[in-house]
Amino acid sequence: MDHSESMTVYFGIGDSPFGTWCLAWDNLGLVYSNMVIDDRERHIRELKKLFSVTECVTNNDQAVEYLNLYFRPLYPPFNAHILATPFQALVWQQTCRIPFGETISYKQLGNNINCASPRAVGQALASNPIAFLIPCHRVIHTSGELGNYSMAKHTLSLDQRKQIKSDMLQWERMKTAQMTG
Repeated sequence: MDHSESMTVYFGIGDSPFGTWCLAWDNLGLVYSNMVIDDRERHIRELKKLFSVTECVTNNDQAVEYLNLYFRPLYPPFNAHILATPFQALVWQQTCRIPFGETISYKQLGNNINCASPRAVGQALASNPIAFLIPCHRVIHTSGELGNYSMAKHTLSLDQRKQIKSDMLQWERMKTAQMTG
């Protein structure tokens, strides 16, 4: 889709296993997903920055329904359409192949797509507009350190963002254990 065209985006806020969450979608699918760290107005500004939005319609009831599906342990049934460079799209597609509750390193992910630069992989992941569905939290340093997590990078400290990444991974591992136990 040409995002230079005006469009209507629907968004809503609801609960997630990690706190308040914002989802946004249009008639083709999901376009944005992120934890609500501060006020919802920041998310509306982010949506207007990402897209040429003529109308931003609040639909919290629909968002709650979507969120109930979104955080299911296995592949949530969502269409997404987002702007990406070919490299970003390649990184995000490969990231979506990481099994629920598991991790790989930036270097491994780069090797999987024939990219020798873990930093380039990290930069592509940092521009992910659909947190959790594109599971960039599953990518860590080769040393096992969690690394940076770009969610709310202007609001939260690095330690707070790493804690969110850790919480997501722990939750996924708990859900995986419940399914197999």
